[in-house]
Amino acid sequence: MHIAITGTIGSGKSTVSALLKELGYPVFDADLWAKSHYADTAVQEALIERFGESIYVDGVLDTVALATIIFSPDGEADRRYVEGLIHPLVYADLMRLAREAGAPIVFSEVPLLFETHGEEHFDRVLLVTCDESIAQHRLIQQRQMTPERIALRRIHQLDEGYKRAHADDIIENNGDRTTLMRQVATYSDKIKAIHAQNP
Repeated sequence: MHIAITGTIGSGKSTVSALLKELGYPVFDADLWAKSHYADTAVQEALIERFGESIYVDGVLDTVALATIIFSPDGEADRRYVEGLIHPLVYADLMRLAREAGAPIVFSEVPLLFETHGEEHFDRVLLVTCDESIAQHRLIQQRQMTPERIALRRIHQLDEGYKRAHADDIIENNGDRTTLMRQVATYSDKIKAIHAQNP
């Protein structure tokens, strides 16, 4: 069983992923694999053709420059271009890793799962969510993001209601880490029972 972990920015997806790893599950990170593909020759050539040679500095993608372009108010077309280039490669990676893991239950953290119609690749979807004010506080305190940058990122994410309606399971991450640990443990028991019924 391959389960996608998703949620809006600041919801705590990575913390849930870390807790699932502590419970012994294989958990793969879509963002890490996306970053690795920016070094691919074909991807470099495509991005340089669209954005110019300055998008790479000494062969390394200037992620700040790219984010400034694709998350700008008029960057929709550029964002979709980059996603169309990278996401098929990442989903192929995640499917391969899940097969190679050889575990009965495998997770992949995919931040923009619904936005890229990636849910079709997975058996179930776990949505991690929290109140917007809590997410805002986390992003400002932990990632030093400005409210303006947060707002620009949220513009490109689907409505929370849509994600709730299409997720199989939901973890509400509005409390402390201890509370979240209990929720993840309960979810783990649930998913093991589901797998046992449908091996």
